Amino acid sequence: MATEASQGPLRLQTERFLTHLRATRNYSPHTLRAYGMDLDSFCAKYPELEPGGIERVHVRAFLADLQKDGGLARASILRRMASLRSFVKFLRAGGLLKGNPVFGVPLPKRGRPLPKFLTENEMAELMSVPAGAATKQRLRDLAAVELIYSSGLRRA
Repeated sequence: MATEASQGPLRLQTERFLTHLRATRNYSPHTLRAYGMDLDSFCAKYPELEPGGIERVHVRAFLADLQKDGGLARASILRRMASLRSFVKFLRAGGLLKGNPVFGVPLPKRGRPLPKFLTENEMAELMSVPAGAATKQRLRDLAAVELIYSSGLRRA
């Protein structure tokens, strides 16, 4: 991080914010480093911005820049926005910022991985496993497995 002499007014407040998180919230060094980098990128975009001057347009432009290149994963974008949201909350609590410029800014949805499924060959192999004679219980179990597979039911 830069020395205090080279920091703008917003950077000074981010240092105070990180000190607050370290002292009162006992955040881990890893989290503090991540929050510091996230807020540094916001400060670099607006080097002369006063803490009380943060507006919704600044937040939206920052988010647009994060999404523009496509180099960041969704989780990284969401973490950077969470860092900014926490910082704004700190500024508001200290009376340095009126209003809430992050309120209502639409964020990208958190990605959800597709469920894993059996291929047709794996399912055919499962259904052909010999389990003894064709008893009522075996037929019932085969019907239940076939129903689960063909209807797309999941464990959840």
